[in-house]
Amino acid sequence: DILYRMQQEHRSYVPDEKYARILPALRKIRENFRENKKISYYAQLCHMSESNLRLLFKEFTGSSLIEYRNRIRITEARKLIDSGEFSVAEAAYLVGFNNMSFFYEQMRAY
Repeated sequence: DILYRMQQEHRSYVPDEKYARILPALRKIRENFRENKKISYYAQLCHMSESNLRLLFKEFTGSSLIEYRNRIRITEARKLIDSGEFSVAEAAYLVGFNNMSFFYEQMRAY
């Protein structure tokens, strides 16, 4: 649901003003999901404290910032694997997973 909203964001979706403050973090995660930025980076981007960002992010997306990023990574990895051009290990590495055990754990979770 949140990924759909993010895709539609530039067209017609406008979140409640309360959550509009986290849009810079949502955009940056979506654009740069391969990067392992700290929560503090996203908090500065949104001009808020880490705890406030965590709270609003969880309320809006239903998941933590890291869970959200991992969900995007898994979605992108599935696309790469389904294309037939990449092995599972290559796809995992390309989307930002450096540990295959963790990648498989996340695949099972999603």
